[in-house]
Amino acid sequence: MARCWFVTPVVIRLPLSDGQWIDVKRDLSIGEQEEMFAGLYRATERGRLRAEPVLVQRAKVLAYVVAWSLTDQQGAPVPVSVDAYKNLYSAEAREIIEAIETHEDQRDRERTEEKKRTPVTSSHSSPSAAPWDGAIPT
Repeated sequence: MARCWFVTPVVIRLPLSDGQWIDVKRDLSIGEQEEMFAGLYRATERGRLRAEPVLVQRAKVLAYVVAWSLTDQQGAPVPVSVDAYKNLYSAEAREIIEAIETHEDQRDRERTEEKKRTPVTSSHSSPSAAPWDGAIPT
């Protein structure tokens, strides 16, 4: 059977220090990746878009993290949000980012191995496999 090309929504719990954890999406769909990348741009005064490299880490955290064990000073749960991320200590934010990047690397290795185990099938009778005649479909 051919490998499925669609993301199955699965959440993975990643441990952090001090007994904390984050729940992350196992995989991002192309739509989620596009939304993540769109969050890296800001409009200039002239209305043009400018890439903001400093937003890369924030965009990644907000794209992947669906829940975390983090609480405020009174022990109340803090929802995952832009404001919550911006209020993290930098060392703890870096720990979250490193956990996500390690997870991404692991998933890349797993997908590569999965592709190796899945037999390649081809369909030469597919109409899309025919040479293009240069005509634009109407």
